Amino acid sequence: SSIANIAILSMENARLFKETLEKHLIEEELSIAREIQQGLLPKRIPDIIGYDVSAINISSKQVGGDYYEVMALNENQYVIAIADVSGKGVPASLLMSNLQATIRALSPINESLTEKTGKINNIIFENTSTNKFITFFWGVMDVKENSLTYVNAGHNPPILLHTDGSYDLLNEGGIILGVTPTILPYQEGKIYFQDGDWLFLYTDGVTESMDKNQKEFGDDHLIEILRNNFRSTSKEVVKLLISEIEKHSEGCPQYDDITMISIKRI
Repeated sequence: SSIANIAILSMENARLFKETLEKHLIEEELSIAREIQQGLLPKRIPDIIGYDVSAINISSKQVGGDYYEVMALNENQYVIAIADVSGKGVPASLLMSNLQATIRALSPINESLTEKTGKINNIIFENTSTNKFITFFWGVMDVKENSLTYVNAGHNPPILLHTDGSYDLLNEGGIILGVTPTILPYQEGKIYFQDGDWLFLYTDGVTESMDKNQKEFGDDHLIEILRNNFRSTSKEVVKLLISEIEKHSEGCPQYDDITMISIKRI
């Protein structure tokens, strides 16, 4: 009986040791995956003359499905993009990397945003299962004419705030990516930045952050904070919002990835 107990204990210790090693290997692989994914996001926001730009991405897990891009096409034009892949963790991060590669490949091509968005949708549809999709917003910002031509594929509408306190939501576009092949063309929208205008882009991890009572941070609360801090820099506002979200969801885990881009005309 004693020998049997010792044998059982030894076998259990061996099993636990093996599980610990396997867990350690998984954590190492996730850590490497996180480094690779962070490398897909902009290492540095380009300096855009006449604009104050800041962005942040915080994953709820080691890897996530949120994505953003601020990329120069030429000396006057910049690609601005933000996306949220359904789900979390490794599957979402793999689909995010697919989207990133597609955007980088198609952005320099001399086609309309409508055509390129249709192609992106087809690529995502062909490479994903039916239960995966991406909400996506992107546009080309032209600093020579102070404009943004954009397409919104089912993403949270970015907020364009004006100096008088009013705001517009950037809704023009079409369906989310990956659900169905492109049948109807995506619609383009276009805005012109006036002095002091502020464009704020975000994923739903911002507004859907929950407190202990399951109350969301909310769109109205977000807009209120933006209005109350209209004269702050983009970096200051992004930092403030992270603090406000943490305060709102204090004691609760972060359920979703959080991504923001702030663009202010100065």
